[in-house]
Amino acid sequence: MNTTNPVNPAKQVWRRLSTVPELSSILPMVILFIGVSCVNSYFVNPRNLGYIAKMMSIWGMMAIGECFIMMVGEIDISISSMCCWCGMFFAWLLVQLQLHWSIAILLTIGMSVLCSLANAVLIISARLPAFVVSIGMSFVYKGLARYITQSQPIKIKSVPWGKEFAEFGTSRIFGTGWSFPILMLVFIIFWYVLHRTTYGRKVTDTGDSLMAARISGVDTDRIKFSVFAISGLMVGLTACLMVGRETTANPANCAGWEMNCIAACAIGGASMSGGAGSIIGLFFGVVFMAGVLNAINLLSINSNWQNIIVGFSIMISVTMDVLRRQKKLGVSAR
Repeated sequence: MNTTNPVNPAKQVWRRLSTVPELSSILPMVILFIGVSCVNSYFVNPRNLGYIAKMMSIWGMMAIGECFIMMVGEIDISISSMCCWCGMFFAWLLVQLQLHWSIAILLTIGMSVLCSLANAVLIISARLPAFVVSIGMSFVYKGLARYITQSQPIKIKSVPWGKEFAEFGTSRIFGTGWSFPILMLVFIIFWYVLHRTTYGRKVTDTGDSLMAARISGVDTDRIKFSVFAISGLMVGLTACLMVGRETTANPANCAGWEMNCIAACAIGGASMSGGAGSIIGLFFGVVFMAGVLNAINLLSINSNWQNIIVGFSIMISVTMDVLRRQKKLGVSAR
């Protein structure tokens, strides 16, 4: 007599899907797009999708850098203040020093990398808590952004090189700005770096188990410094593109972007404790967050719901990550 329990195909499919890290980002995105489009069909209109693409390209690159930092078990919530400071610095180079925009971009990226490495020195070398360091440095970058022009915005169109860069920043391609194709290129590059190179495996190993990575010969401190440098690169590039798109650098810019980036990383499968992350999952997480912000505006929902949705998104994603890790390790939740 055969006593074997029959296999439930639906349960088997769900069990396989639950092991896919990207599911935590794809599923919310699909639900969001279906749900909002049922309420307002304009949500999936090509014109509005172009606006969503434009929105996600504002801080999507910063999310890539934050994802790498989270993968090694650290966090940096000063990235939005750093981006604001670097945007002001970029505009100051264009207007006050009247440098060519290409030189100003290189100097701005250099500045942002230095700022991010300054965070890394305090976190990695001085062994200070990442959360405390990034909070403190965020105030420093906010102060620098206001000090450089006495809290006044800078309009880059007032000088020839600034006007030329503003024309590039405001031009449209494929229904959106140039920043979106650049974002897609950056996603492709870092997908390859993370998932197809030895360096990417070292980043994952460092976050998964610091001691095991060191025993296997990985210079974990160097890896951590490198991910902060990547984050600085992404922040600097974002700052330049932001100023080009807005044609003005404002010390009040970038408020709250760090939470959007962290939420996109968490939704995309990046573990808050390190060792897990996916560039594909991050992409869908960025799309989800941009879609949420767009839906709030489109449906005329109170903007305070943005913070509520972001907060719940982070909590749900962290809970899914903890449950996934417990299942992988065979540990039951208390």
